[in-house]
Amino acid sequence: MDSRVIQLTPAAHKYGNLNIRPCGKEFFPPDVFGAPSKKASLGVPVTLQVDGLPNPIETDIPTDTKTGTPRWIFRERRWVRDFVRLHNLRMEDTVTIKRLDERTYQVSPNNNIHVIEKQPSTKHQKPLAEPHFAGAKLRQKIFFENDGLKIINDNVLSTTEIESSSIDLIVTSPPYNVDIKYNSNNDKLSYEDYLSFSKKWLSRCLEWLKRDGRFCLNIPLDKNKGGQQSVGADLTVIAKKLGFKYHSTIVWNEGNISRRTAWGSWLSASAPYVIAPVEIIVVLYKLHFPKKTKVSLAL
Repeated sequence: MDSRVIQLTPAAHKYGNLNIRPCGKEFFPPDVFGAPSKKASLGVPVTLQVDGLPNPIETDIPTDTKTGTPRWIFRERRWVRDFVRLHNLRMEDTVTIKRLDERTYQVSPNNNIHVIEKQPSTKHQKPLAEPHFAGAKLRQKIFFENDGLKIINDNVLSTTEIESSSIDLIVTSPPYNVDIKYNSNNDKLSYEDYLSFSKKWLSRCLEWLKRDGRFCLNIPLDKNKGGQQSVGADLTVIAKKLGFKYHSTIVWNEGNISRRTAWGSWLSASAPYVIAPVEIIVVLYKLHFPKKTKVSLAL
């Protein structure tokens, strides 16, 4: 999939103007370029899937009144400032626009790091290559790599750094959708959008597992914030529908919740509910649980 890296300018923060000039005309379909004004003739829109925003953006690209050349901004741009605030982006931070198909693009932040310092090369460590693009330096997706370890800093939904059927074990604790102020994730989705988001990243994990790969999913049993929801059961059902096989559930008593119940009003418990003092770790696998391949582990 083709991609371009662009740099944020003051206009992105102030007006929502994302400077897409570095993408070039060939990066977009020819019919996306519309008239200068909405009242005239719009181009045929493309779809932007923006990291952290629940709904896709449909937009064309306006042209200049005098010259007819592209203005190099997306016409629909109210989302840009939300995107900037959500990911805590600053001027000169960089954004990747990836072409997913002829009319669909993904917009992702590049983690707010501006300069890469060259790492000294050792016998067992590969030096990090320094990518180049106009006006900025991009943070490496391969954060660290040696003979036995690779640390990847990338978006789980879009990364191409992990080969299919290559992972023996995935252990993860995803966002719980309880409005925690992460830098790069919207943790206050509607429950329907949260389940849709979960289905997307769970499908990527299934793709990466070997045939005898295992998956440990740490999630809450349920949640009360924003309305009672059976998170553990719902995510387990989604995983099984995607193709995961169920093995077992580990109940993790954290022992750090002081209140066990909420009584509605003092001495008048009209609507009590129990706060579960546990989380769960759902153990799943891809095709068969016994390991068919030997796994070496160095401690």
